[in-house]
Amino acid sequence: MAPKRAAATPASPAKAAKAARRTVEPWQPALDLVSKASCTLPKSCVSMMNAAIPHIFRVTKEERHAYQNTVIAGLTNIGDDEEARIRATIVAVEAEVQSLGTEKDEFSGKYEAAKAEAETKDQSKLAREAESTTKQEAAAAAGKATTEQEAKVLEAEEAVKVAVAKKQSYENEMAGWEALTGCTFAKKDWRLRNKAIAVIVECLKTASAPQSLQAAVSEALKSGPERSEFAKLTLEHGETAMKDHLTRSAASISELEGAVAAQRRAAESAEEAKKVAREEADAGMQVSIDAANVWVEAADRLNVLEKTKAGFAGREDALSIELTYKKDEVEALTALRTKVQALVDGLAEVEEEQAVGEALAQTPTSAKKE
Repeated sequence: MAPKRAAATPASPAKAAKAARRTVEPWQPALDLVSKASCTLPKSCVSMMNAAIPHIFRVTKEERHAYQNTVIAGLTNIGDDEEARIRATIVAVEAEVQSLGTEKDEFSGKYEAAKAEAETKDQSKLAREAESTTKQEAAAAAGKATTEQEAKVLEAEEAVKVAVAKKQSYENEMAGWEALTGCTFAKKDWRLRNKAIAVIVECLKTASAPQSLQAAVSEALKSGPERSEFAKLTLEHGETAMKDHLTRSAASISELEGAVAAQRRAAESAEEAKKVAREEADAGMQVSIDAANVWVEAADRLNVLEKTKAGFAGREDALSIELTYKKDEVEALTALRTKVQALVDGLAEVEEEQAVGEALAQTPTSAKKE
């Protein structure tokens, strides 16, 4: 039968409390300080400090020799340098905050000026656009007036052509008058003579001659060469009526030709007005385009400033966060250095003994007897 193993002796409450306290070594704050400053220290220095610190703080303050005190002085300097570094960073961040405030004040004036300029350019652009629209409408109206006037010229010219054609036709119809009054038709051509008489009667009718004269002329033309004085007088009146009609037709044509000339002058004036209106419209369009380009440039400058303005909030937040972080870092470093100083002053051992005592005080009596 195998021998029984001896039961393990339970640790005393004081030892248990002390072991609990030592789950984190008493000199850990010193190691943490070196670790915190390690980014600014040579690696060899960090290694040396980490190796020396446990040996330094295992002995009492009175038992430390000169080298250990030198290491402690170096540890103090590390704390001073680290705190100075962080505080310098805080000063730099605060300076950047102040600089940002100054930049914002200066920017505010530029931004408001750019905003006012963009608004002014926008109003100018709208005004130039309205002016250009008015001039474009005027040019269109002038073009329409020119077209209408040219149509009137064509209409007047057509009226002249029609009047001239009518006069020519009338003169052609009167061509048989001399043959009729001279009785040159042969007796066998009486049908041709009667047709010619009918044409002359139509000429009298066109000339608005009285019906009595039309009838009398028809009868007088049918008579032979031995016409009576009344017949001769009738033919004279008929011829006068037709010649008067030709005179009126010529006067009407002359009047129509005058109207054509007037319409042409009006068309020329309309064309000149159209040209002027088109030039003004083109100039107005260019002015509108230039105003729009100026507004675009002003709007672009404002957009750039808008982005800068929007970026201020992010920069302020970032600086605020960084400043808060650095201040918290100083507080944490101060607390850490307080703990390190307690190690240096030998107070950490006293605190540990007090903690053990408190643990014993809370231990039951039966456990103490054991």
